Amino acid sequence: MFAESKSGKSLFLTMKRHDGRTKPIPKKKGSQAARAATTGENCCLMRVTLGSKKISTLVYQRDMNRFNQAYANVIKANIDGLKKRDKRSGGVAAAATSATPTKTTAPSKVTSSSPRPPSGGV
Repeated sequence: MFAESKSGKSLFLTMKRHDGRTKPIPKKKGSQAARAATTGENCCLMRVTLGSKKISTLVYQRDMNRFNQAYANVIKANIDGLKKRDKRSGGVAAAATSATPTKTTAPSKVTSSSPRPPSGGV
């Protein structure tokens, strides 16, 4: 999938906690204890999407270290496919002003909502 993503498609990787349930928990007032109890071992749901192709897998807690090492190796090998950021000289404000023609106008008068008393030494 990483090789296909270099042709211009976007590759999305998502990881989220998964407790093994396939049906939603019913919303009842007295089922707080049932909602807190888990049905089994904690695991991680890994999803990869490239266009219309989708892959998903469950990684159990006991296999997480091996999976993270393999995942890190794959990411390191294919990290060259990331887009580089455009470096602009002078920051965002300079780029915005250079892109649009500048027009000089007279500064507008700024008024204060509450007048200050003049500071005088008494």
